Amino acid sequence: MPGLRIAVVEDNPLDADLLCRRLKRVAGATVTGVHASAEEALRAIPKSPPDVVLMDIHLPGRSGIECARLLKRDVPAVRILVLTNDDTKAVLDATLKSGVDGYLVKPASAAKLSAALAKVCAGQFALSDGMLAPLVELARKPGAFAPHPSLSRRENDIMARVVAGATDKEFAGQCGIAAATVSRHLHHIYGKLGVHTRAQAVAKLRVGP
Repeated sequence: MPGLRIAVVEDNPLDADLLCRRLKRVAGATVTGVHASAEEALRAIPKSPPDVVLMDIHLPGRSGIECARLLKRDVPAVRILVLTNDDTKAVLDATLKSGVDGYLVKPASAAKLSAALAKVCAGQFALSDGMLAPLVELARKPGAFAPHPSLSRRENDIMARVVAGATDKEFAGQCGIAAATVSRHLHHIYGKLGVHTRAQAVAKLRVGP
């Protein structure tokens, strides 16, 4: 990843220093700045956007989740990789709604950081192994649906069924189409929503807990 520019948002000086030292071992990576709060990050990052922001969640003042949401609004091209001690499903759910590109649980070795950075730069979602089960559970969690203005009527209908907990196979059976066709529709929908996974799409369109 030659020329990869990374900003760090981390309020713990020891964690920030450790993270920067590990990033030095990631080939091609340069740390452009370390920000101790969401407010500081929101002032600095839009002025000179990096390729990736490594974001802690529990920050003084505004949370990392809110910071991620605002950065995605103001600098849509930036990739945001969450790096946190929090492995709870509720926080994962809230974080997905902010549009982040990955979720890693601390500690993350230089090798894991490098692999995750490669994924998010390639447009894939990076996830710690231990968070896969809660991610799948969130994708299957039913809830009320909020139509999205960027989706067609057909696409909103598909996502309403997905948010209600239907699998691709179940939806295909209900509509009389092939499961592969449903998958193609979902892939197109993910692109419109700016997400990478079913769970992210569900989190973005689901209303309520």
